[in-house]
Amino acid sequence: MNKRHYYLASCLALLFSTASYAEVDCELQPVIEANLSLNQNQLASNGGYISSQLGIRNESCETVKFKYWLSIKGPEGIYFPAKAVVGVDTAQQESDALTDGRMLNVTRGFWVPEYMADGKYTVSLQVVAENGKVFKANQEFVKGVDLNSLPELNGLTIDIKNQFGINSVESTGGFVPFTVDLNNGREGEANVEFWMTAVGPDGLIIPVNAREKWVIASGDTYSKVRGINFDKSYPAGEYTINAQVVDIVSGERVEQSMTVVKK
Repeated sequence: MNKRHYYLASCLALLFSTASYAEVDCELQPVIEANLSLNQNQLASNGGYISSQLGIRNESCETVKFKYWLSIKGPEGIYFPAKAVVGVDTAQQESDALTDGRMLNVTRGFWVPEYMADGKYTVSLQVVAENGKVFKANQEFVKGVDLNSLPELNGLTIDIKNQFGINSVESTGGFVPFTVDLNNGREGEANVEFWMTAVGPDGLIIPVNAREKWVIASGDTYSKVRGINFDKSYPAGEYTINAQVVDIVSGERVEQSMTVVKK
């Protein structure tokens, strides 16, 4: 069996010529650990510059080949790259930076121009190993809004949450509920349409909540709980739970997304 041994001798142990070893089953180790941090999470409406720190650690017991990139998803369907696809063969790293147990650190910055929409942006470090396994790390920042503010449609506040913070389910499946709260802070009633879907591996788009039209009186809040049952037959991978609310009168739309992983 492929195993890695760590030498854990302490000063006292050396005096007595004794040592201990911790044995790790390499086949149970993840191949790569990905980390991402941003130097700031808040930008004004006129945009600005963000510096990101990428950390990619080789957690396997041997050298690995992988590709990585940095992408950004924003409001109104904005997607743009922050770092192009880079291929790495850890056996050929001159600094031996990614031999087993070592980390590659990369600093990458990007501009967010004024013309891009205000709202929440997700920065995603994605790493694909030679064996096809995918490893990710995400961070969020906002432009022109408060980091903790809720999305709204002209005074209609939308608050959709993973009710119990269930971010993953086992391979046998499981149920994940979500709470939906729409508060109408307008002077008049709000006419909206709402729906939820789960976008998963292999192009799956699973209905979570059918399209519903709601009329919410001024000052009222519409609330409901809706969930998705991850059947054991669903493929393993990442599922993006996407909720969308459309103002029927103006045609404006907002959305919220949450991620659940099926093992």
